[in-house]
Amino acid sequence: MLHFSRLGTTAEQTAVIGDLLPTDMKMAQDNGLTGILVLSGETSADQLEGSPITPSLVVENAGDLADLINKRMTG
Repeated sequence: MLHFSRLGTTAEQTAVIGDLLPTDMKMAQDNGLTGILVLSGETSADQLEGSPITPSLVVENAGDLADLINKRMTG
């Protein structure tokens, strides 16, 4: 099991949030991390389609991600 000593978390407890499919999401996938792809940056939905890289979660923008986190934390 990978352990991220700097963060004090395991891979299962760690997420990568990014907008680059071939770097951010590939790194997450290769290391067993949760990969959250934000489509308001470099990667488009068209580029995601058919890619061998599969993010754990895809959101349109950072605001949508914040809404999801707030909903989870409040109930």
